[in-house]
Amino acid sequence: GEWTNMANEDALAAYEGMLAEGYDPEKMIVMGDSAGGNLAAALLVALRDKKLPMPKLAVLLVWNCVPTWKLAVPHPRPKILSIV
Repeated sequence: GEWTNMANEDALAAYEGMLAEGYDPEKMIVMGDSAGGNLAAALLVALRDKKLPMPKLAVLLVWNCVPTWKLAVPHPRPKILSIV
């Protein structure tokens, strides 16, 4: 797909820059919480589409992956609801 979101472009540029500097993707972790989890997922899709090496690990904390959590879990939110 077409990249129009600046945060997505920045995340991809940062990852590509780290690869260009010689960072080993086998020693890299991509992690995001909430909107950052969605950004991390978008980065992984972009890496796949560009056939770039994937990081060793990705941790995505995405609260909206369980649509009924607001009804089932009283506030404050749990620190970790799901790891995808």
